[in-house]
Amino acid sequence: MIQVEEALERVMQGVEPLPPRSMPLAQAHGRQLAAPVHSPRAIPPLDNSAMDGFALRSADTRRVPARLSVVAFTPAGSPPAAAIEAGQAVRIMTGAPVPPGADAVVRIEDTQPRDQQVDILVSAQSGQCIRSAGEDIALGQRVLTAGCTLQAAQLGVLASMGQAQVQVVRRPRVAILSTGDEIVRPGEPLSAGQIYGSNGYTLQALVREAGAVALDRGVAPDDLDSTRAALRACQPCDILLTTGGVSVGDHDWVRSALQEEGADLQAWKVAVKPGKPVAFGRLGGCRIFALAGNPVSCMVGFYQWVRPVIRAMLRDPRPYLPVIDALATERIAKRPGRAWLERAQLERSADGSWLATRTGTQSSGALSSMAHAHGLLLLRGDSTGVEPGSRVRVMVLDWSFLAGQSPDYGW
Repeated sequence: MIQVEEALERVMQGVEPLPPRSMPLAQAHGRQLAAPVHSPRAIPPLDNSAMDGFALRSADTRRVPARLSVVAFTPAGSPPAAAIEAGQAVRIMTGAPVPPGADAVVRIEDTQPRDQQVDILVSAQSGQCIRSAGEDIALGQRVLTAGCTLQAAQLGVLASMGQAQVQVVRRPRVAILSTGDEIVRPGEPLSAGQIYGSNGYTLQALVREAGAVALDRGVAPDDLDSTRAALRACQPCDILLTTGGVSVGDHDWVRSALQEEGADLQAWKVAVKPGKPVAFGRLGGCRIFALAGNPVSCMVGFYQWVRPVIRAMLRDPRPYLPVIDALATERIAKRPGRAWLERAQLERSADGSWLATRTGTQSSGALSSMAHAHGLLLLRGDSTGVEPGSRVRVMVLDWSFLAGQSPDYGW
C-alpha cells in the first residue's frame, strides 16, 4: 500500500497534452486552447469615438461656449473624415473613426447644434471620449495562453481579432466499464440481490464535467473471460475507467483480467479513505484506472486520480481542484495511517471565515452524502483528527455555496 502523495506523483508522471485540432469558433465554447494566441491587428484599429457627439480640437474649447463649423458627419462603419482645422468639428457617432486633427469628442448632451454649426458648451480635454487605437489589444500582443478555457469573453476576444477558426486540444476519450453480476441499469426490473448501478452514470457526468468525451461500455459480468472481453471492447481510448471488482473477493476479476490482457499496473492499494482499493497503469496506448465499486469511493477516486490526468491532457496549467482553508465545526476522531477525505458542506461565518461541516454518515456506500457536499475535507495520513474550530483544508467540488439569493452588491 502506497501513500497518497506517491500515488498522485505516479499517476501524473508522463502525462502529455493531446494533439491540437482546428475548430470553428462558434463550436469551441468550453474547449482548451492548444497554443498561445497573438493578435494580428490592433484593437481598435483606429482611434474611435466613445460617444455620439462632435470630434474637435480641444484647444478650440478653452473658452466656452465655442461656436465651431460642422464640416462632416461620420457614422460608425465609415472611413474617417478629412482632417479638421482650427474652428472646425465633425458630427460623429459612437464607434466611428476620429478624423485627423481632432483630439477630443464632446458628447451631444454638452452641445447646441445649429445649421452647419455647433455651440460647444463645455471645455474638452485632450483624449476625452476617444478610444485609442490598440487601447484594448496591441498589434502582436499575446492575448490568450495555451490551456485556457474558451468561455464567452475569450470567444469574444478571438472574434474581435477576426479569427473564424481556433486551435483547441483534442478531448480525451474515456471508456467507462462497470463490473458486477449485481448491477442492473435503471429502468430494468431488479431480481433479489441486485441493485441499480450508479457508478456508470456518475462517471460519465464527471468525465464530461472535466472536459473529456465519455464512452459508456456497459457492465461486465463477474467472470474472468467476460471481463477480459469487455476490456478489449473498451479500446481504443485515451483513458479506461473500470469500477468494481478491484478488491480481494472471489469474484473480483478486474486485476487478473487487466494483467492477463498485458496491463502494466503501477499500484493496487493506496492509503486513503474512501477508495483504498484502486489500480492505475497502462494497457496498450491508454491509461487505466480501476476504481472501487462503492459509489462514494468511485467518485472520490475520480476526483483524486482521474480528473487531474484529464485536465493535464487538455493542457490545463492548473489541473487540480482548488483547496481552501476552513474551520471544522465538529470533532472528528481519526486513527493515523490513512489519509481521509470527508464529505463536507461549506458556509461563511459572521466573521467571514469558511466553516466545514460533514454531510452526515461517511459510509462509502452513502452516495447521497456526495449530492449534498460542497467539497472533501482533507485529513493527512498522520492526523489524529480535529477539534471544533481547528483549521482544515477542503478540496472544493461545488461552488454553489457562494451563490446569493439576493444581489448583495453593497450598493
